[in-house]
Amino acid sequence: MVSRLPLLILLLLLTTAVSRAATQGCLRCHPPHYSGEGSCCSCHRGDDRTDRKRIAHNGLIRARYAAFTLPGSDRVARGKRLLERFGCRRCHTADRQGTTLAASLDRLREKSPEELAWAIDHPAMHMPRFRFAETERDDLVNYLLWLGRDIRGGGKETPLVIHFVGKEQDDEHPFVKRCGGCHKGLTESLGGLGRGAMGPNLSALFTPFYPRQYREGEPWNPQRLREWLKNPRKVRPLAVMPPVVPEQGEGERIAELLTVKGVNAGNTLPQPAAGNR
Repeated sequence: MVSRLPLLILLLLLTTAVSRAATQGCLRCHPPHYSGEGSCCSCHRGDDRTDRKRIAHNGLIRARYAAFTLPGSDRVARGKRLLERFGCRRCHTADRQGTTLAASLDRLREKSPEELAWAIDHPAMHMPRFRFAETERDDLVNYLLWLGRDIRGGGKETPLVIHFVGKEQDDEHPFVKRCGGCHKGLTESLGGLGRGAMGPNLSALFTPFYPRQYREGEPWNPQRLREWLKNPRKVRPLAVMPPVVPEQGEGERIAELLTVKGVNAGNTLPQPAAGNR
């Protein structure tokens, strides 16, 4: 036992030295920055216990997407403003506000920044094509990652009911006949309808999250939609949409289709600094 003690001490010293060298693996190639915010992995993920590049860079978050880990990040603030300006909550829940027409944006902890950026640049069917500039897209990704740093509310997300509507049923609905040539819309009862991209996406038109109101200070509602269809230029003199005259009962069916029941428009809780979450 005594003869083994020096060998054990030597192994312990070697292990400690290797561990110290490994933890500094990132700094062999990269200059230190934001040292007070924690280790390299606390912002960029990856694995700083090794200097083997392929292992160290596994799951790495590049600098352009790592601002969400910093307290008071300007990129996170700009991303939040973009999400509100473009009405992402009309289909998604973000910071516990929004609808459940599409997946929650509060539960993206396992997604890589590249996956999120790709999804924004290549929107899913019936999702608006926002055509963000690259810097705007990266700001939005930082905000989404900030939201996804913890899963709020506990438990698993409620599964979404996805509707696949056949072409024959599509063509019979007044939304498709009267609106679908220029507009698309994601709906609770029938899923995605319409094929047009000329007009704005009408998903969740009657919710407080729709990005443009009927008139300033006047949100959309079924009555205002009917007035709009009669004469869009009476509401907005520069409107390019022609009047639409639905047959009896069609206006009500269109309004009913665009109504979303699962809406959470309550106030959010105070938001802590990103680095303290």
